[in-house]
Amino acid sequence: APVGGTPAPAGGAPAPVGGTPAPVGGTPVPAGGAPVPMGGSPVPREMRDVEGDASGLWCGDYRVTGPVTIPEGQTLTVCAGTHITVVGGPGAGLAVAGTLTLQGTPGARVVIDGDAGWRGVRVGGLLVGTSFELRGAATCLSTVMGGRVSATDALVEGCSQAMAMDGDVRLERSRVYDGQSIGVDSGVLTLIDTVVDFRRPVVGPDCIRWSGGGAQIEHSWITGCHCPLHFQRTDSAVSVTDSILDGATNPVMIAQTTAAFHRNNFTGTSAHLLDIGGGITCDVLDNYFEGARARIGSGDPGQFSGTEGWRATPVPGAGPR
Repeated sequence: APVGGTPAPAGGAPAPVGGTPAPVGGTPVPAGGAPVPMGGSPVPREMRDVEGDASGLWCGDYRVTGPVTIPEGQTLTVCAGTHITVVGGPGAGLAVAGTLTLQGTPGARVVIDGDAGWRGVRVGGLLVGTSFELRGAATCLSTVMGGRVSATDALVEGCSQAMAMDGDVRLERSRVYDGQSIGVDSGVLTLIDTVVDFRRPVVGPDCIRWSGGGAQIEHSWITGCHCPLHFQRTDSAVSVTDSILDGATNPVMIAQTTAAFHRNNFTGTSAHLLDIGGGITCDVLDNYFEGARARIGSGDPGQFSGTEGWRATPVPGAGPR
């Protein structure tokens, strides 16, 4: 269990590091269930093959046989219980230039999966989704410059890379499992009441790596990797509060970043905060560092303020609520 007890995010308690967690919000509706558009009646199941431009309403079972694009200025709405299977090879997936709305519910989730290594969902416009799952893609979710994602109760699992960001992504009450490091090149990654678990505690890769952009992380649990938060460089401020960073060698690796860490629980086998290139302004007041002063791996520890104000016991309520 992580420092301070096992947090229980909405939708069920996460499994221990290395375990198999239950999906957020319960079991997805299997094929044969009845998808329901918002405010509508159940729609009979029938498999539809699709590719090319798409907009309007999808309800039921869809087989994507090639690239699907939602054009700029148009909207595709996917109703609760819909299952989209991508079978068109590595070039097949969904490209969002307009708006994609996923209207899943805890009892009737939207599921998007397919052949191993399908391309994933690439967002240059807007994706707004609730209670949905992305599985098994080369990169499950990516944003290009100007793209935006706002998701609640999402599950991203079993992808070669879970996410790659050049635009803003906000995940709330969500879970991200497995894959290579989540990459943030620009845009702000916001995590609220969210679990990121690579299920490979202490060993590589790092969970999330920044080479630009920024971060706003609250009440989240990032675990099961070499380094939960790896800041090579950021363009905007970083704030991490009321969260758990464990299952790691170094909970934080940081350079060229202005950051504030408050009321977090840190656990690691080496330095809690490791300087990997200087240019750091980092406030670490009021955190739990395994009951002692933070272990700072830096030739210039003056870059880290607040080190004298550590907690002797774990922060109550840290991690997903």
